[in-house]
Amino acid sequence: MRSLAKRLAAALLTLAAAVSMTGAAFSESVNGLSLSSKSAEPGEEFTLTLTVPPTEDADTASIKVVYDDSAFEPIEWDPQLPGSYSNAENGLIAISAANADRDIDLSKGLTLTARMKVRDSAANGEYTFTLIEGSICYFNESTFEFVELWESEVNDVTMTVVNGAAETQSADEQEELIDPPVTEAAVTTTAQPLQTDSSRSDQGSQKTTMLIIIIAAASVVVVAVIIAIVLMGNKKSK
Repeated sequence: MRSLAKRLAAALLTLAAAVSMTGAAFSESVNGLSLSSKSAEPGEEFTLTLTVPPTEDADTASIKVVYDDSAFEPIEWDPQLPGSYSNAENGLIAISAANADRDIDLSKGLTLTARMKVRDSAANGEYTFTLIEGSICYFNESTFEFVELWESEVNDVTMTVVNGAAETQSADEQEELIDPPVTEAAVTTTAQPLQTDSSRSDQGSQKTTMLIIIIAAASVVVVAVIIAIVLMGNKKSK
């Protein structure tokens, strides 16, 4: 009986330890961005979550997350914060809040969730969601300064699209499309005779010679006409 009791006690202690460890694991949460899935197919939905651990209450918040709009589309993004304005379009998920008092209760932390969907036209590959702005603070009226209450530890998370429309292009492939390689092509040209100084000189000499011949011929004609006129005058005087 005693050995059985000891075994039962040991089993209960082991079970209690396991439950304690499980509870601790579930109580731990990411400080920053997280995804409900690491991969998804076109048409599938997933959640993007921003987690802020417990801290002091705030009066101002500004959060912006960028993503690839060609691969994902927001389905639901409606965070409920006092004095807030939110939007989710064109590759940006954002929320801004401003209050006269510290109305943003962060005693239990803050969890903001966006429901996303993989577009039907999304290409295979890895895509990153990036927190480009994360500020939660309050205005200290004594020092007239804003006091930051939170700093994210996880600013980038990656989603892999599988069974997509096509493979995403590598950086080398994209560069090749922008500046395609030049291939050697046969170029046909018609050879033209090259005129040298000597050939130009010969042409000039030929032109000069022709001009002299023309002038000489004209002179002969003029002389012949003069002689004819003189002879005709002599005949009339006789």
